[in-house]
Amino acid sequence: YSSCCDVQADPIIAEIVKKAADLAQDQYGNYVVQHVLEYGKDPQKEAIMKVLKTSIEHLSKQKFSSNVIEKCLQHGREKDKESLITEMIGREGVSVPPLYSMMKDKYANYVVQKAVEVAKPPFKASLIEKIYSIPDPNNYCQHVFHAVSNFVPRMPTAYPYPY
Repeated sequence: YSSCCDVQADPIIAEIVKKAADLAQDQYGNYVVQHVLEYGKDPQKEAIMKVLKTSIEHLSKQKFSSNVIEKCLQHGREKDKESLITEMIGREGVSVPPLYSMMKDKYANYVVQKAVEVAKPPFKASLIEKIYSIPDPNNYCQHVFHAVSNFVPRMPTAYPYPY
C-alpha cells in the first residue's frame, strides 16, 4: 500500500471498507483489514471501525476477526477507541453489556484485555468497573482479571478472585 499512489489505492481501500466485516472473519481477508488499520489513513481506519463496531461482540468471538478488533484498539484514533469501548461496556439502559459475554469467550477475552491496555481515563475506569461487576466469571475471565491487575495496584477484597 505504501508504494502505490492514492489514485490507485483509494478505490481498493473503499472496497475493503465496504466488505470489512466479511473480510475480518476470513482466514486471509482479516490480514488485509489489519494492514489497512495499521498503515492506512485515519479516515480509512475510522470508516472500518465504524463498520466493525456495530458487530463488536460477534466479531470479537471469532478466531480471525478478534485479531482485527484488537488491531482497531491498537491503531485507531482515541475517539474511535473510545467508541469501541463504549460499545463493549454497553450504552445507557443496557442491562447486560456485551463485555460480559466477551470476557467469558476464548477469543473475545483477548479483545477485552487489549481494551484495558489501551483505554485512557475515564474509559479505563468505566471498563474496569464493569469488569469487576461481571456475574458468574469463568476461567477465561481470569485472563482479564490478570490484565486488570497490571493497572490496578490492589484488587478489591470483595471480588471473588482468584477462583
